[in-house]
Amino acid sequence: MRLWPNFLKTSSQSDSVLRIGAFNDSSAAGLRRPEVKHRRLDSGIAAVQVSGELDLASVGKLEAKIEQALAQDPAPLLIDFTDCGFIDSTVLSVLVGLRRRLGDSAPPRFAVVAQDQPLGVLRLTRLDREMPVYPSLAEALSVLEVIGVTEPQASVRPGSS
Repeated sequence: MRLWPNFLKTSSQSDSVLRIGAFNDSSAAGLRRPEVKHRRLDSGIAAVQVSGELDLASVGKLEAKIEQALAQDPAPLLIDFTDCGFIDSTVLSVLVGLRRRLGDSAPPRFAVVAQDQPLGVLRLTRLDREMPVYPSLAEALSVLEVIGVTEPQASVRPGSS
């Protein structure tokens, strides 16, 4: 049984030297570099889209884009993790802080879209009961429009040409 994680290796020249490989190294197999973008959707919702793996080393990107979105637009905020493969507790902390900051209003001022590991973490920690979490972008948008968070614009609708 191996007690040490794979990324811990002792130096071949000295047992007293411990080398730790970078855990968030994008060159490592299977890891995707985190990318966070802010944009306004056709429905008027401000969206922060996250792709890759988001952890302590990269959570600042998420915080910066959320701040940018909130400063530029009073519209509801949608945080989209559908293309994100991993989130850790630092991301959960950001989401909890956002919920505290924006309050528990009806209709909600923000929503989260998540699948796979991020959705599992939100469910495991029961944060999906503390904030609006949806398994698809389409579902989140339809719910936000149905409850009146946004007013659909007649001239610009998703799927129209």
